[in-house]
Amino acid sequence: MQDAQNVSRIKTLIATGIVLSSITGSLQANTDLVNAFAGCAGRFSAETEHAWLMGDDRADHFQSQRATFVSLLEATVDDHDRRQVLSYRIEVKLAHSALLTTASFAEDDERAATAHDLANAYLLSCGQLLLDG
Repeated sequence: MQDAQNVSRIKTLIATGIVLSSITGSLQANTDLVNAFAGCAGRFSAETEHAWLMGDDRADHFQSQRATFVSLLEATVDDHDRRQVLSYRIEVKLAHSALLTTASFAEDDERAATAHDLANAYLLSCGQLLLDG
């Protein structure tokens, strides 16, 4: 009788572990998705502003992409995480702005090219999150 109870407890513990593991995995996936959307919204904000400053015709396209990521972000972020996510989005925007500034104004051509390539690689990775990207 005691063996049957022990087996039942073990099965319950295993089932609980599986459920908790799937919840934790789901939460991590959601956090990753929220961070990806926030990062892309920040990057496209930086691209939009840089395009405006540089007279780049792609400003409207960047603004549209930014709006898409803001919508996706709003749909996935929890209310209690909004401030933290906004902070992350601003940090990414500032970092991306620094890349764009380096790409446009660095006196070292190799450094400018590296910054340009990196900024473009980030935008490509954002595009891959979208069905039309």
